[in-house]
Amino acid sequence: MDTVFLTVISGTTIFIIGQFLQKFYFEPIKNWKEILSEIDSNLFIFQNILVTKISDEAQSYENNYGIFYSPNTDSKNYDLQRECRREMRKLGGILKAKHNQLPLIYEKYFLKTKKNEISEVIKNFTYLYNNVGNSKNSEIIINIRKILQIT
Repeated sequence: MDTVFLTVISGTTIFIIGQFLQKFYFEPIKNWKEILSEIDSNLFIFQNILVTKISDEAQSYENNYGIFYSPNTDSKNYDLQRECRREMRKLGGILKAKHNQLPLIYEKYFLKTKKNEISEVIKNFTYLYNNVGNSKNSEIIINIRKILQIT
């Protein structure tokens, strides 16, 4: 009877420890790697939009009316820029959230990107959000990839 009880208790304990490790250690690391791959793909997809300036007429329309659509301009390109802005803002926020979820031991010993560098990447995403269509964005994209070690 004692061996059956000990077997059940030890099996339950091992299961609980395994679930704890999976939920609080391995899952945040998996989520971190997923956000890095999402950043990589979005920077690749939106790179051309981030560095290409929109027409002055479309910019004037936005400044005067505060909306992202002008019937006299290429609205498809402008919609892409709006989507790009939204994605850059979203990626910065998700990156911060996923970094905060990382286990302390992983962050301290295994993560090569430090907390102040993550803050710099978030500032870079905010810069990209505010400056879509700026030729300087190429340098910002390269900097983000370098800091996050995305090749």
